[in-house]
Amino acid sequence: MKPVEKLALGGGLLFPWLWIWQGLDFTDQGYLLTGYRCFWRYPETTEDSGHMWLTNFVGAVWDAVFGGLGVVSMRGLWALCLSAGVLLGFRLTRSVVGGVGASALGALAAAVFLANRRETWFSYNTASSLLLGGMVLCFALGIAQRRRALLVWGGVLLGLGPFARFPNVLACALPSALLLAAWLDPDRRRALAKDVGAVVLGALGAVLVTVAAIYLRGDLPLFIRGLRSLFEPSMQEAGYSTNSLLDAFLHDQGIALLCGAGVCATCLAVSRLLPRLPSAGAWAVIALLAALATYVMSRFDEAWRFVVPGASYFMLLGLVLGVWQRSLAVRVTAWLLLIAVVIAPLGSNNGIKNAHMGLWLAVPFMLALLHSLGEAPLAGQGSRVAALLGLVLVGEGLYRANDYVYRESDRWSLLTPVHHPQLRAQLTSPARAKVVTEALDELGKRVSPGDYLLAYEGTPLLQYLTKTRPYLNRPWLMGWERGDVVAQLVAEAPGRTGCLPVVVVSRWSARNAEWPRRKQRLENKASQRGVRKVLNAFLKQNGYRSSWRNDFFEILEPPAERRGKCR
Repeated sequence: MKPVEKLALGGGLLFPWLWIWQGLDFTDQGYLLTGYRCFWRYPETTEDSGHMWLTNFVGAVWDAVFGGLGVVSMRGLWALCLSAGVLLGFRLTRSVVGGVGASALGALAAAVFLANRRETWFSYNTASSLLLGGMVLCFALGIAQRRRALLVWGGVLLGLGPFARFPNVLACALPSALLLAAWLDPDRRRALAKDVGAVVLGALGAVLVTVAAIYLRGDLPLFIRGLRSLFEPSMQEAGYSTNSLLDAFLHDQGIALLCGAGVCATCLAVSRLLPRLPSAGAWAVIALLAALATYVMSRFDEAWRFVVPGASYFMLLGLVLGVWQRSLAVRVTAWLLLIAVVIAPLGSNNGIKNAHMGLWLAVPFMLALLHSLGEAPLAGQGSRVAALLGLVLVGEGLYRANDYVYRESDRWSLLTPVHHPQLRAQLTSPARAKVVTEALDELGKRVSPGDYLLAYEGTPLLQYLTKTRPYLNRPWLMGWERGDVVAQLVAEAPGRTGCLPVVVVSRWSARNAEWPRRKQRLENKASQRGVRKVLNAFLKQNGYRSSWRNDFFEILEPPAERRGKCR
């Protein structure tokens, strides 16, 4: 590799690591990190996340090794997974399309564009993205190079996928690439049965080993109840009902197809314009169009989620259909990437926003392929069109990185540390640092690691930071549960634990980006009202009194004689 190629690839590998130092979300991050920490010693607390057993397992192993570093360790695992995704994209593109330089630059563009799409800590989305990328790479190279061992490994990853995030079962569509290859090359039909058998062998082996591990750990009942929880009324209220997901899919895909058609038409028009201009003029037009497109993508409500997947659909489908007379390897890889981009967001209430999980390999592949196009269909301007699109992706990605931090203020206001061993190297806003530091100091006087703690509303992360265990075996009561379930948990808890715990609540919503500076009322969906009613009755019945509060958090305690030993 030339120095500039090494620099591009190195930049892509390092880019995600720039963003693990800022932001302090207390909701989703707290829910997942508390589950990872409790996985080994208190597995019952992972019941509502039991369906993502593999994600919890990986997070728990990482926390066991690096948990002393606190939150930054889980954000480091996220960055490591994204760097691995960059490497997978580079490897696939270099192997199938060729061109080390174009592959490295495409991987860099993917890293800059995709790194700041949502959360910046290890999650089921992170695990799914990496698994999906691994599947595509194994199947693409296994088919192109006729290496059955890679098909087995692709099957292994396929079998593991649903244990990281249940909707990953849709990745079962990926082995259809074997049928496409057999249709394009009749000579492959004789080996089709063995190739399919290799994938099935890998998938079944992975499923059996994972189920055996779940069973031997005693987690099978938790896993089954976790799967059932996906269909609870509270999940449907949160946007996970079949009708809601289907409506979102049809709406999002319709807009994406329109936007994608617009991008393709624009690229064709630009490719006809550029040859008519002198070189300097052509590059000036490219720079102007890139700036304009970046502005539009940045200013309209996450327009990328329609524009990029939509354009990907047209280009990848065109390759599959042989519009550009490409090789079997390119056509099969395009089919795999098309499936990945389509299925990645399915099952999420975020809709097509989660398409970023399937784009890590597609972006460098498409940019490098455009760069390599000859005369048709872009009039010999493929490299310039690739440069234009790459500049737009990088420009929008840099704007996003500057502007977006998950449930936090703008990045330039996040310069204040929180002086706590589990929050080392984490920067947030001055106001958030103040209220969090105060709450942790007060909790440190009342609870010790291993104690039960009843934390609800916007407080899941406090359980992780104090190394306590959820009193009701749910890291985030206001996230997914409903009143009747919590009522049963409340009724069982005193007898199960032999104590009444310290209680910590947030007085305002922790889901808005500006807390505590901007105070937003607590969420008030039916399930949350039901949970809140049960918990308020529990506090009243047991004589809880407020012992401390600040602008955002409040601590309540029962009478000393009734507390018991909460360990």
